[in-house]
Amino acid sequence: LAAYTDEGLTAEQLHALGLAEVDRLTADLQLALFDAGLTEGSVTARLQMLAAQPGQVYPDTPEGRQALLDRMRAHLADAEAALPRIVSTPVRTPVAIRAVPDFLTASAPAAFYSAATADGSAPGLFEINLSDMTDWPDFTLATLVFHETVPGHHLESALTAEQAHLPLIRQMIWNVAYGEGWGVYAETLADELGLYQDDPISRIGYLQSLLFRAARLVADTGIHRLHWTRKQATDYLVAATGQPDSQMAQEVDRYTVWPGQAAAYWIGRKRILDLKERAERVLGPDFDFVEFHDAILTGGPRPLSILENDIERWYAAKIRK
Repeated sequence: LAAYTDEGLTAEQLHALGLAEVDRLTADLQLALFDAGLTEGSVTARLQMLAAQPGQVYPDTPEGRQALLDRMRAHLADAEAALPRIVSTPVRTPVAIRAVPDFLTASAPAAFYSAATADGSAPGLFEINLSDMTDWPDFTLATLVFHETVPGHHLESALTAEQAHLPLIRQMIWNVAYGEGWGVYAETLADELGLYQDDPISRIGYLQSLLFRAARLVADTGIHRLHWTRKQATDYLVAATGQPDSQMAQEVDRYTVWPGQAAAYWIGRKRILDLKERAERVLGPDFDFVEFHDAILTGGPRPLSILENDIERWYAAKIRK
C-alpha cells in the first residue's frame, strides 16, 4: 500500500474509507437514477436494468462496432473542445481510438491507453476490446473516454513529453497513484466542465465508475487484510456496482496478484482534490483552475508527496507576488 498509494495509510483506514465512499456514491446514484425515470428496485438492480435497455448495447456487427467507435470519438471531440479551460498550452500530440485487432482480443485487456512514441512517429492510442459488446453499454462510454484520453491519460502523457522537459528516464517511469489518480480526477473534471450536462445517462456512467473505484478499496483490502475468498470479493463488487459477475471475477483475480495497485486510483484522485481545495482556500479569488492543472501536469509522473510539495510551492509563489 505504501508503494502504490502513500506512506502512513493502513489497510484498515482504506477499507473504512472505501465503505463510506460506496455509501455516499450509492446515494448519489439513487438520485440520478430516479431523475432518469428508473425508480424501482435497488441501485444495483437499476444499473443492471439501464445496461439492458434498448439502444444501450451496440449490435455485434461491423456496423455496431463502428457506431460504438464513432460515439467514443464524439466524446473525445467534446473533451478536446474544452481543453482551453483545462490547461494553458494546446496539446500537439494526437490520440486515436480503435478496436483491439481481432487476433489480439483473447489476450488483450478490456480497454487501455498507450502513449505516443517518443519520436512522434505514432500518436497516442486508446484501444477497446470489442470481443463482447455487452461489456460496453452506451452510458459507460463517455467517462471511459475521458479517463483514457482527454482530459485523462493522453493529456497527462502528452504534456509530460511536450512541456515538462524531463530527462527521458523520468518520462518513461510512471507513478500509479499520480497517473491513475489523474485519470479518475479527469472523470470528475469532465463533470465540473459540464461535459455530462446534456447527457444525464452518461453521468450515471460516471457515478458508477466512481463507485467502482471506491469499491476497489474495499475489495483489495478485504482480500489481503481480511482474507476474503474469491467469491466473497466478487459478490461484494457485483452487489456494490451492478457490474457483471464475470467482469468482477476478473477484477478480483487482478487484485489478488497485484495487491495495493487498485487502491492507487482513489487515493491519487483524493489527493488531487484535497490539494485543489487547499489551494482554493489559500488563494481565494486568485485561484486559477488552469494554472493548478499546469502545476500538476508539467511536473510529470511523481509520488504524491512530491506533487503536494510542488503545489505548495506554486501557491506560495502566487502569494509572494
